[in-house]
Order: sequence, then structure tokens, then C-alpha cells
Amino acid sequence: MLIAGIARGREQDLAEFYRRYHGRVYAFLLRRLGDAADAAETVNEVMLEVWRGAARFEGRSRPLTWVLGIAQHKARAAGGRAPCAARCRAPR
Repeated sequence: MLIAGIARGREQDLAEFYRRYHGRVYAFLLRRLGDAADAAETVNEVMLEVWRGAARFEGRSRPLTWVLGIAQHKARAAGGRAPCAARCRAPR
């Protein structure tokens, strides 16, 4: 299982997990956040949390369900910040 490999620190398993799930996580976040840059940034935060928290995965759900739960929490946390378009502009 990929998540067990991620929990053991196998970067190639994280890369495969990312390849399999990043598109669905991005689409999920784009619908919730409404901004492509914010969705892309939050996908990276989600995948970092997968790396850090893989050992806590108990296997009671499918990996997609687990990662979308992480994404939902990150989307809620991002809800209060300004859109990336406003935050990410280079100073003049």
C-alpha cells in the first residue's frame, strides 16, 4: 500500500500517490476555493500533510476519502484568507 510506504519515508510512494490523486484533489479544492492558484497551493499543503501524517492512516477508509478529508480541512482553513490573486502579486 502506498500510504504504508509513505509512512516509512519512501519518497517514490509519495510521488506515485501524488500522481494518482493530485488531479482529483485539485478539482475538489478548485470547486471549494474558486481560485486556481489557491487550489494548486492547497494541493501542495495537502500532500505535505499526507507525507507528515501517513502513519496515522488507519485504513478504515479508502485513500481517496482520507486525502479528500485532509483537503476539506485545508479548504476550510483557507476560507478566511484573501485569494491568491490578491496575496501573491509582486510588489511594484
